[in-house]
Amino acid sequence: MDQAQPTGPTAASPDERVAFLVDVDNTLLDNDAAKDEMDRRMRQLLGDEESARFWAAYERVRHESGRVAVPQALVEYLRDLPAGTDPATARDQHIALADVLIGVPYSDYVFPGAVAALETLRQVGRVAILTEGDPAYQATKVARSGLADPAEGYVFVAPDKSAYLREVAAIFPADRMVLVEDKPNNITRARAIFTGLGLAFSGIFVRQGKYAAASGPEWDGAELTVDSIAELAAMSPDAIARALRTPIVSRTA
Repeated sequence: MDQAQPTGPTAASPDERVAFLVDVDNTLLDNDAAKDEMDRRMRQLLGDEESARFWAAYERVRHESGRVAVPQALVEYLRDLPAGTDPATARDQHIALADVLIGVPYSDYVFPGAVAALETLRQVGRVAILTEGDPAYQATKVARSGLADPAEGYVFVAPDKSAYLREVAAIFPADRMVLVEDKPNNITRARAIFTGLGLAFSGIFVRQGKYAAASGPEWDGAELTVDSIAELAAMSPDAIARALRTPIVSRTA
């Protein structure tokens, strides 16, 4: 009788430890749709004019800091309330708006297949969530989405993901680091940083969301490209392990 063959990383490289670093916004969670829901609730609370003023503050903060920072946008918005606003009114508006911003039911916006994808990746290596943004707000988003549990609680939040990769490699060590991401630029930067540390690197490009769409269909800078996180979830652990070790040049030559 034939013996069953091992699957996952042991089939390709018995001694290689693999760590998956999985993005959240537009990779595991439909952040574009969640933001639309936030805007809808805000317009109900503030009206169109004041909502537009908040989003102007949001974009200004993002432009100046290079990252999404919802709490800082709220600070900017409240600082510029119209002169003469009653303090009690300002306080009530602050509380209500904060509830809108932090109360989005993020679990409703987890992509189909996202949890299954994390569970599949755990059959190949260790899995952690790596997301960027305001540390307090982004951590709350992950907690409310329910995504921390399938990642066994390994959640790393940094204002700038690329600037934090060396620390991640130290605290979550592996021989091969794998970034699962919807932004091609983040995969390119991670490759340079991890290989510079002497680590093997693979990218999994999840082609969903506005940033992935902006990259165009021709971008091929990852070892594995899928059109959705559900497509990744449907792959076998062995197929994923093989794809991670297939050099890009051998597929594009």
